[in-house]
Amino acid sequence: MALDELLHLAQLLKERMEKYAASLRQSETRTRYALIDPLLEALGWDVADLNQVVAEHETGGGRADYALLRLDGKPVLFIEAKALGKSLTDGLIQTLGYFITGGVRFCAVTDGAQWEVYDLTKQANNLSERRVVEFNLADAPNEFIIKALWLWRGNHIGGTPTTAPVPVQPAHPVSPSQPSVPLPAPPPPAPPPAPGAWTPLSQVTPKSNDPPPQALRLPDGTEASMTKWFDLPVEIVKWLSGKGILTPPKCPIKKRPTAKRDLVSLTPVHPSGRPFFQDKTVGLFYIETHYSARNHVGNVQFILSHLGQDPSQFSVRF
Repeated sequence: MALDELLHLAQLLKERMEKYAASLRQSETRTRYALIDPLLEALGWDVADLNQVVAEHETGGGRADYALLRLDGKPVLFIEAKALGKSLTDGLIQTLGYFITGGVRFCAVTDGAQWEVYDLTKQANNLSERRVVEFNLADAPNEFIIKALWLWRGNHIGGTPTTAPVPVQPAHPVSPSQPSVPLPAPPPPAPPPAPGAWTPLSQVTPKSNDPPPQALRLPDGTEASMTKWFDLPVEIVKWLSGKGILTPPKCPIKKRPTAKRDLVSLTPVHPSGRPFFQDKTVGLFYIETHYSARNHVGNVQFILSHLGQDPSQFSVRF
């Protein structure tokens, strides 16, 4: 998109924000559709392409509303979205803490109008020193776009984005009298499982290029062979439905009421109206399987917990 078009988009988003402010303040989902998604799309991120953007991404300690992916499929930036007008600082330390557990360098928090981007790896005494860039729709459109270009996909897909040569000063700097708020340190990496050993599903944290398990052991002692990562949700849904734990009235299953995508449904269509990107069927149930290895594990952990099952009672063997 040319700079003139980006400038026009900034003006359009500002007008949209002012016209529908009352409605956007009531809903994070509306804010995402009306303000956040259009900006990401204009900056090269196809929010419908799971090779570029994954919504509701499990980070290990929480969930990112968006994970922006590099060409190798690894997240380069997490985004926490809020309804228009919501404070960006509410719960920010906790949010950044579980983003750190997701192993990502950059994260952003936004209410659709204000954007703040942080470098989680930077050594600093307070949050303002970790801030890479901030911008606001209330700014002049040209200033907004110049700063927003830091999010341009071309600046991130290689994994080494270029930051502004002069740090952007925070709108509300931390005064010397305010105590510093250190971020929690990343947890030490878990040791890899021994070859052939059974690992509880609750302890599995695969990377994007890790091979899938060879087998899944279920709580009743039965085992199922696996050749692809999507075999994991398929086999678990098959077992849950066979035991009468998963029934049609319990569908659809999604990670939260406002989620744009279903994990398991009776029809292969998401709440947004989009068809499943890659569906597998088990009896009456459709399973969305277009996810990364890490997301597959997070999804089945959620499905099991949602249905009252303990993920630690399910094991895999690599």
